[in-house]
Amino acid sequence: MNLKELGWNEDLENAFAAYKGKGWVPARLIRETVINYGAFINGGEEIDAILCGRVWHEATCDSDLPAVGDWVVVELGDENTPHVIRARLLRRTCFSRKMPGNSSQAQVIGANVDFVTVVTDAGSDFNIRRMERYFMLIGKSGAKAIVLVNKADLFPKKQK
Repeated sequence: MNLKELGWNEDLENAFAAYKGKGWVPARLIRETVINYGAFINGGEEIDAILCGRVWHEATCDSDLPAVGDWVVVELGDENTPHVIRARLLRRTCFSRKMPGNSSQAQVIGANVDFVTVVTDAGSDFNIRRMERYFMLIGKSGAKAIVLVNKADLFPKKQK
């Protein structure tokens, strides 16, 4: 697997140009935990990386921090030093929602997402208002919505 298969393009290459001379590499985030991130680098190698303090302190809110799907700049470590995320490249799209609780901040669910699939069943769980909320969030993100109605064969067709 290479970066191009993960969505790397000319715009990202241009954004990364400022970091190339430092020996750092681009990576795509695939996992986020409380203490680190998982990322793919060119060649398909999966690495664990930590966030450098500068990126953390320059973030004005949580949604400015790297999230799954983001393209980041990584300084590769070795067996004695960790891999370190030095920068986040600009996002093309950002799928987010309001953080739970009383906060008005955004919680990033995924970055640089092309499609969001909404799965619902055709029965009692189907709720048109909920679907409208999902479509609003998806449209706001810049992604395209795909709807999958599951278990439709279990419910009779409505007669006119």
